[in-house]
Amino acid sequence: LFRSPESGSGSSIALDVMYEKFFTLQMSYFGRLGGTIFGSTNDRYYTLNGGINYYFDPVGTSAQISGPTADIYIAPSFRYYVGGHLGGSYLVYNTPSKTKGDFLVELGGQAGAIYAYSEKISLRGELGFSRSLGTLVSSTEIKFFAGIVYLLGNK
Repeated sequence: LFRSPESGSGSSIALDVMYEKFFTLQMSYFGRLGGTIFGSTNDRYYTLNGGINYYFDPVGTSAQISGPTADIYIAPSFRYYVGGHLGGSYLVYNTPSKTKGDFLVELGGQAGAIYAYSEKISLRGELGFSRSLGTLVSSTEIKFFAGIVYLLGNK
């Protein structure tokens, strides 16, 4: 029995939790865990990925320089970045006859901006693109992320 390829599209609102750690003043590693909260279909998408961001400003994060007579604290107001990520995802989707699931490998990139609202809280906007391949499904995603960043640490 020959079956033709099927296609579909959907939009969703997801909840993402992200942890970012700077290894230089301009580059960071990050890990992100996310999942669908509301969607235009009953399909659900869960993802776990990690990647690297490069910040265009020479100081992409808050920094403190201490000397014998003075301490200098640098906190950039706006930060712009680009990066790439690699990860995995699990897609639960419905066909006319049953519900199916598939594991996918995801590769993509992102660009964004962060505005420092206070010393501990920032606002983040990000636009991302990724391609995912699984055993049964392949997908192309365009993602827009808007969220709040909370700085873990001393300042």
